[in-house]
Amino acid sequence: MASVNILLYKSKKKADGRYPITLRVIKDRKSTYICIDWVYEKDWDHKTKKVRSSHANYKRLNNLILKKMVEAEDLILERESLKKEYSAEQIITMIKGEGKNVTFFELAKEHIEDLKRERKFNQAGGDSGRINRFKEFLGNKDIGFHEIDEHLLRKLKVYLRSNRGVSERTVMNIFITIRFLFNRAISDGIVDQKYYPFGKGKIRIKLPETVKIGLDESEIYAIEELHLTNGSGIWHTSTSFYK
Repeated sequence: MASVNILLYKSKKKADGRYPITLRVIKDRKSTYICIDWVYEKDWDHKTKKVRSSHANYKRLNNLILKKMVEAEDLILERESLKKEYSAEQIITMIKGEGKNVTFFELAKEHIEDLKRERKFNQAGGDSGRINRFKEFLGNKDIGFHEIDEHLLRKLKVYLRSNRGVSERTVMNIFITIRFLFNRAISDGIVDQKYYPFGKGKIRIKLPETVKIGLDESEIYAIEELHLTNGSGIWHTSTSFYK
């Protein structure tokens, strides 16, 4: 469980002598801070952790402090109740409102760059191709996560099957990539859980069974009659067929 606290952060000081009123979130022994406002130390009560009435805007500042405290605690309780992993940095990011304007393809680009840094080049290539199919469907325009709903995804599926002629498995793989990025966006505080378009009663992802097609008798006979150079790659493949 994370902890939330308010303090006057005296390690920083403006040229005019004011210190930042800071909200601190601690999770797994890691602290992250957000500055709420700046005041002189004479206007701060260290015991009550409130702005003194000597400050001209003490009521507004104390209301703002309370609002940020409640917001942080609500975010933590929500994630704890859902048993979702989170960090102090993510809570602060959500309070700041950072990432709210991050678009789908901006996050997708970051995802591909992360895969390349991890040297997962095959996955990066596959995900990049699937993301490009989605972008092509949108006419190469960017989109916010809150705009990706069930109606849009159903239209995407029709487009992929009719215009691009792709298989059901390919459609599902594209949906899996979109779902992964959506989950990352929720975790990063970019979009609210209520906009999630996947799951029960929404878009369900179900991979079709793979159909295995065997060789008939004439095809097996044709393989047996092939004249191949000993030691060649195809010779090794042919000989392993009979093992």
